[in-house]
Amino acid sequence: MEDIARQCQAAVVFPYYTPAPDRQFPFQFEQTYGVLDHIIHNAPAHGLLVETFALAGDSVGGLSTN
Repeated sequence: MEDIARQCQAAVVFPYYTPAPDRQFPFQFEQTYGVLDHIIHNAPAHGLLVETFALAGDSVGGLSTN
């Protein structure tokens, strides 16, 4: 993440969310949205520009019921 931030000259937020099976869908999306909402609303206090941003994610795995 540090390499991406340096190369893009951008702030990178990499939130942790509670993985399955500890909590079930859609809890992870709600947690991530909460982080995004916090960053957008508190950006000026941290010197961040949020007029444009990218959002990406990676899976921490899930529980298959097959």
